[in-house]
Amino acid sequence: MKLTCEVFKNDGIEIQLWHRYTGKIDRMVEEAFRLNIKWSPQKLSKAINGDGKSAPNPVFRVKVCLQGDKVEFQPTLKQLANGIGSIGGQLTKAVSGIVRLPNILTRKRSTKDPIHDVISRDEATKKIQTVINTEMQPNADNLQNYLSTWDNYGEIWEINKDMFIKRYQKLTLGSLPLMPTLPVETVV
Repeated sequence: MKLTCEVFKNDGIEIQLWHRYTGKIDRMVEEAFRLNIKWSPQKLSKAINGDGKSAPNPVFRVKVCLQGDKVEFQPTLKQLANGIGSIGGQLTKAVSGIVRLPNILTRKRSTKDPIHDVISRDEATKKIQTVINTEMQPNADNLQNYLSTWDNYGEIWEINKDMFIKRYQKLTLGSLPLMPTLPVETVV
């Protein structure tokens, strides 16, 4: 566009054509960003729940970790939900630095709202984000049910390990004969 602008730079009446052309391309750029930000969460939604014909594939890696005396997920379910719930906003923020083409390529400033503002008000994009958040709830419930299966094994990590080791040492040392110590030779 900047190279094409050089052609019209010193022209008179043709500059009106340049303004219209720049406005048209600006609308196309806005629509391309809007559709991209709309379709990206749609792809995520399809990945989370599948397409109705086949089961979804794993999308996220969640580790089961022992934190103190509790079995927890890493990332936590809250962190995962916050990350997924903010995808629409993050995508919109990613295009916040995009400037309208007329503001860059013409002397006449654009009166349109910035592209990221237009996208943030798009109802279809908001609706998709709401659907994703709703779809994540059954997954969170399944993960929570899985986490409860570890409750049966809690006694393994809930016991006082220091006391257990001391008790084990008393039992084993009391029944084993002491081993003689051997002299250690030093080689020079």
